[in-house]
Amino acid sequence: MLFCCEKLKAETKKYRPPAGGGFLSSSPNPTGQIEQEEDGSWNVNGCCGDCYVLTDLLFCPFCGAKLP
Repeated sequence: MLFCCEKLKAETKKYRPPAGGGFLSSSPNPTGQIEQEEDGSWNVNGCCGDCYVLTDLLFCPFCGAKLP
């Protein structure tokens, strides 16, 4: 997978707890803060990985490049 910027690459890797974390330590964590679905769409995970807070991103939230 090609990434438009290092920040997007970092955020699609291993999940880092949100700031002030620890409150949801018993909840399953998503694999990355930003994930690409099998259909090619890009989504931003919620805090525990059970929902998406943003779906079908068209542009990188860090550098503004159009996502594939």
